[in-house]
Amino acid sequence: QNTKDVLPSLINRLDNFMFIFSGSPEHKEFKKIATTKIYMNPLVIDDVIYFLKDNLCIKEATRRVIQLAQIMKDKTMGSPYFLRQFLKELVSNKLIYYDSNNRLEWDIEEILEISATDNVTNTVERSITKYSDPKLYFLYISSCFFSNR
Repeated sequence: QNTKDVLPSLINRLDNFMFIFSGSPEHKEFKKIATTKIYMNPLVIDDVIYFLKDNLCIKEATRRVIQLAQIMKDKTMGSPYFLRQFLKELVSNKLIYYDSNNRLEWDIEEILEISATDNVTNTVERSITKYSDPKLYFLYISSCFFSNR
């Protein structure tokens, strides 16, 4: 089973998670292109298990894989975006790693200690701090104009 086989099941649960698709503003036909919003419910546990199996090249959903999937689902509230970011964070912090026998391992206890709020905050902070000072200042000023009042 591959991603194109799972996509229909994900699309059937469209509701809460928003994606925005639009054309490039430089394109001469831009004004004719409508912006489409797609809302998507949080992923269910089977989707998260599939996500882990697919991204970590795991053949079968063992008890440990299901346990990791449940923890990741709980910490990300099933958000596909934060699920992906959380997995990246776990790998970069070596909480998911290959042992000396080239087996995939993870430390459930350490993963449980990571706060979901910290995960979201760190993700946003890391992505913003990559920008130069002028870009950060522009983002700061822009946020004042486009914030909800």
